[in-house]
Amino acid sequence: MIHAVNRLSFQGNTDPEPEDGKEYLEQVSWVDAAEIVSTRFWPAFGPLQFGSHDVHGRADRHLFHRSRRDHCRRKEECPAVVFGHTKSPSPDGAGSPPSRRQFSSRDQGCYSRRVKGMFARRGGISAIRSREGQALLEFAFLIPVIIILLGASISFGLFFFQANVLQQAVDVAAQEISRMPFAPDQELGLGRIQSCDQQGLVSQDAGFRAEIYDEKYLVIHDAEWGASTSFAGSFQAYADSLPLLNRLLVPVMIRDNGMTRYPGTIVQNSEGEETILIPIVEYRSSTASEISGGGVFPDSIQVAGETVCEWVAPVEEITVDHDGDSSSPRLGPYALNSGDTATLDSFQPGMVALRINYPVQATSLPNRVKTSDLSGDDEQSRLSVMVIAGDTQLKGGASTGCYSIQDPSPRISPGSGVPGSNANAGLYGLGELEVLGRVVRPYRKVMTVQAIYRREIFSHAN
Repeated sequence: MIHAVNRLSFQGNTDPEPEDGKEYLEQVSWVDAAEIVSTRFWPAFGPLQFGSHDVHGRADRHLFHRSRRDHCRRKEECPAVVFGHTKSPSPDGAGSPPSRRQFSSRDQGCYSRRVKGMFARRGGISAIRSREGQALLEFAFLIPVIIILLGASISFGLFFFQANVLQQAVDVAAQEISRMPFAPDQELGLGRIQSCDQQGLVSQDAGFRAEIYDEKYLVIHDAEWGASTSFAGSFQAYADSLPLLNRLLVPVMIRDNGMTRYPGTIVQNSEGEETILIPIVEYRSSTASEISGGGVFPDSIQVAGETVCEWVAPVEEITVDHDGDSSSPRLGPYALNSGDTATLDSFQPGMVALRINYPVQATSLPNRVKTSDLSGDDEQSRLSVMVIAGDTQLKGGASTGCYSIQDPSPRISPGSGVPGSNANAGLYGLGELEVLGRVVRPYRKVMTVQAIYRREIFSHAN
């Protein structure tokens, strides 16, 4: 496209024969060609080629175009339009100075015939008309693929962001814990959900809970920072008052039914505080008739159910079975004397070994698993099946320990005013997505990040 320039003029000596014998620039006019050139000539149809220009000082010289496309003319002579001018031929062939005029209907017809002739050489106007609606049809076929790619890009981009935030959080938390002065033989005890009596553990120390981490801040109700509180409705002011690790986890928390919380299952601890536990799920193959609420599926359709096989805390200490006895509690390396009974050579005492677990669940991708990983039929071992919602079982021994599961209130859709599905909905927080009128599980993985630092500061034994 040629960008038009407004009229530009330079005034000089109007005397054709200057007294000093010098030649001056008298007048140069650049006519606004936006309406003529920019709207009627474009690269696809061969625009006029604007070449070099000459500017001289004589009164009979103007800024004009020196070359044009010869093939522009066909059955009749097409006038050469030069910035709103025409160049009329003279009998001697030299040509007269270009005169200004507007682009006429005759010129438009000339170039229209040229355009039609170009298409006629490619099969005629009918070949163009036969392609009407083709782009719309192609776009209709590409819509499902575009939606899948867009949803996958957004979901996995969010996963990478969450992983980066969690890795930075666990590094900072482990480093700060290693610098806190606790007794050499004191145990950290983070994530011991089966132990109800946690007296004497570092994780239950008042200073630790105020400065580093407190599990009760994994569930934050709107009333805790509302307009009637000292935070005056500012969630950022409330987040700034949280312990260090809780403050670092705020960017990966979700909005859910009038609260800001860590994704997972809402539970209540022994102190009556709401917090979060994360279910570790394994999948099993079944038919629609074998699952609860499977009436929406034909019996011939094979789907996947789910079983909660283990519960873990969002923030926990990395522990090992140091004595080979599964009935005894697992041990972490925080205490300096924890290596006395260790059976692992790599178990080094006096270390802060911290782990953060985070369930990532997509809002736009359903969960599909291969039947080869399940107990399905051999002829379907290469297929993937949907994971149906509402078919969750608890494996024997998968206990929440000292925590009790809280039944969340139904999520009301703002648009319809009726309970709706959500990527983190349900009793266990495993999510519900509606796909073609059927409720299935969203894509779900449990992300784990960890950091290990050696303890640097110790206090006197109590």
